[in-house]
Amino acid sequence: MFRKKNILSAAVVLMLTAALFILPSCSAANKINKLDIGTKAAVSDVSGAVRSIDTRAPERALSSEAAELYLDKKTGAVSFYDRQSGKIWNSLPSFENSFASVFSLTVLENNKLSVIDSSGSLAGFSYKTAGNEVDAFYELSLGEARISVPVSFELNSGYLTVKINTKEITVSEGIKIISLSFMPYLGAVRYTSENSGLEALEDYFLVPDGPGAVLRTAMESDVRDITFSVYGKNYYKESIASPVAAFGVKSGEAGLSAAVISGAENALIRVIRSNADENNINRIYPEFIITPVSGEAGNISVCDKSFDGEIAVAYEALSYENADYMGMAVSVRQALVNAGLVPNKAQTGKYPLFITLTGSTDGSSDTSVTSFQQAENILSLLKGKGVNEINMILEGFFSGGISAKNQGSFRPLSGLGGKKAFSELNSYASSQQLNVFAGLPLMTVRGITGALRDINNEKREELIYNGLFPYIGDETQTRYFSSLDKMSEQFSDAIDVINEYGCRGIAVLDSKISCEADLSSEEPSYKKYSERLSENLSALRVHGSVMLDSVNMNILRFADFVRNTQLETNIPETADYTAVPFIPAVIHSSCIYAGKASNTYAAPTLRLLKSVEYGAALHYHWTASSESDKYYEQTLGGAVDFYTRALHELGDLSLLRMTDHYEYESGVYCTEYEGGIKVYVNYNNYSVLIGKVSVLPYDYLRIG
Repeated sequence: MFRKKNILSAAVVLMLTAALFILPSCSAANKINKLDIGTKAAVSDVSGAVRSIDTRAPERALSSEAAELYLDKKTGAVSFYDRQSGKIWNSLPSFENSFASVFSLTVLENNKLSVIDSSGSLAGFSYKTAGNEVDAFYELSLGEARISVPVSFELNSGYLTVKINTKEITVSEGIKIISLSFMPYLGAVRYTSENSGLEALEDYFLVPDGPGAVLRTAMESDVRDITFSVYGKNYYKESIASPVAAFGVKSGEAGLSAAVISGAENALIRVIRSNADENNINRIYPEFIITPVSGEAGNISVCDKSFDGEIAVAYEALSYENADYMGMAVSVRQALVNAGLVPNKAQTGKYPLFITLTGSTDGSSDTSVTSFQQAENILSLLKGKGVNEINMILEGFFSGGISAKNQGSFRPLSGLGGKKAFSELNSYASSQQLNVFAGLPLMTVRGITGALRDINNEKREELIYNGLFPYIGDETQTRYFSSLDKMSEQFSDAIDVINEYGCRGIAVLDSKISCEADLSSEEPSYKKYSERLSENLSALRVHGSVMLDSVNMNILRFADFVRNTQLETNIPETADYTAVPFIPAVIHSSCIYAGKASNTYAAPTLRLLKSVEYGAALHYHWTASSESDKYYEQTLGGAVDFYTRALHELGDLSLLRMTDHYEYESGVYCTEYEGGIKVYVNYNNYSVLIGKVSVLPYDYLRIG
């Protein structure tokens, strides 16, 4: 069988040099107490001087059956050694550069921002070992000022967990820590025409863009520096929303996974591209916001309160067949399960058809396109055609329609049938064991009352997409993040909707961004916002099922279902930047998720196939208006046919974990599950032979 995993075309291969970059062997490192794996290189404590690891200086501090940790008493450098592959991941690279460090701090002094790091500003370093943990102490200097940073290292099997309790960081008076960049050179790579070879074409960074993407590190690229805001918080306007604080590095036959397991609400994931870096270095790392700021040099607004919690990152060294993006997904998943962020198993193994129905844009009769009675008719039609597992989401059916202008409690729109019709819909759904979710905006408000504020006391805005555009209304509307108290009030109103009308649960329509902070309040904290949201979701789940509108790992444990999971990247795909099912592999078997509605795309069949490839349930967006491009009769027949076949062939995979994914041949992708089950998806306009079985054009095939 021809099996292609991350292989580039021959044309691209011929464009690059065949020179090989071979690192010295380090297989004997576990037999000695020094990392004697290469030539000695200078490590300077002066900013701007050459900095790289002295490979003979680090001492072994921790050891397990899978890995070892080495620390350099002189520089504080960290080396993470994988016993299986012999790969050493250094906090200071093995190649020379001018600004590498174990960590760096952005600090504010006299209204001036500056960056100091643990190499150029190191004034002292020491550590002590106890069991499988090491407590290290870094002292940095900034003129006459001092900053002391305690760092804890813990080694459990192949996982290296690095922690910093920000409350224990001490600084001289007059200095404020703004952000902390964590292990910014662990896994850093430098490729030039002299030292990159054919094997380097397989090297990449795994980044949390949409479902995940691999960024080739041995190729010049138009993709430059990227910042991912974890859980969608809008800390930098140029940043890309990320559902998880995790990433990976592939280097030869070795891989490194990294997952932030504490402090992720304050995290950013930074990617620095080689052709955007004066020293030609590719790197990826987490940065933590300690004190939010705003403004320009000389006129900087600073938050009164800094983050005083723990930040922790779990790294795992991966080898050989596990050193790819699926191996990294398995590693990240386990780290998040261990941290209690991702459920080990979903509450249900059913494979439902997701149907989003839109009622009205603003609650008026002029913009009403689907009534409660019509929603019941659609359920009845689907049930009559043999569809017995349905998640129906009602958006725009309550006070104010999609715009939800009413800041009071949520009530079924009278123009769509009102309370009586909604209760009858729920009674029918319950009798047929179908799920109806009241779609409500619980985390944002339409008006200024109860709005959350930023550091400049301005309302925090969020654009909400209008599913009826261009048929009715504008494409987007502006809403504002709710203050903590207002958010709790709206969740309480949602519980009343469940109890009063008997619907199965609530679909939180505005949960795409699940992390914010009221920076104008007395306690401006991303963590506090996340904790209050978690409390509200936990209370809501006691009364009914919860559906979220996107995947965010800080609240995934409260979700029974997820709608609108992103199955495409935000950055356009190219030869060196391609989408992979990283996030689907992390959450598959932990919850039932669906992508965006397939009939909202120009090529709906391709979107359905993408759902099959990425293990997602099928999703359609309908209205009962024949004038709408989402009129349900246009696609209902095809939806039933595709779903009933998928239920029969794929429905039992919901509780199985993904184990592999690769391109079998051009345009044909294979996703593997526990038990050796394989699902092939053919995006070509011609048939493809898999062994002795043919996969038809634009179709899929299950084997096993």
